[in-house]
Amino acid sequence: STGVLCGCLKLLISLIEAGGNNFLVEGSPHILNTINVSPWSDEGAKLMEDKPLIDLMGAIFDGFISSSKSGASPVCCDVDSRRLAFNAVASAAKACGGGRGYTILAKKINVIIANVAP
Repeated sequence: STGVLCGCLKLLISLIEAGGNNFLVEGSPHILNTINVSPWSDEGAKLMEDKPLIDLMGAIFDGFISSSKSGASPVCCDVDSRRLAFNAVASAAKACGGGRGYTILAKKINVIIANVAP
């Protein structure tokens, strides 16, 4: 149900805003493994302190917002859940130090644009 998903995303946003990495050290790898997406933190060597947040951004973006490779609808398939998922990604990016979260997110968006641009 999207009601449960929306509640979980709201809780996740609250956890990120309350302390960021401290709450996510164990949870981010579990989410990545469960939904089988590649960790975004693998793309930068200086990200160790923000690794849980960066990987959470990737898990939500690749695993919940983006369509699956099989063409099925994304997990966040309605307006409310998509809005909350993007808010969770934005909260994680903001919680990263030195703008690292925004830098990684911008790189990912540039790749998406390059792949669909004529």
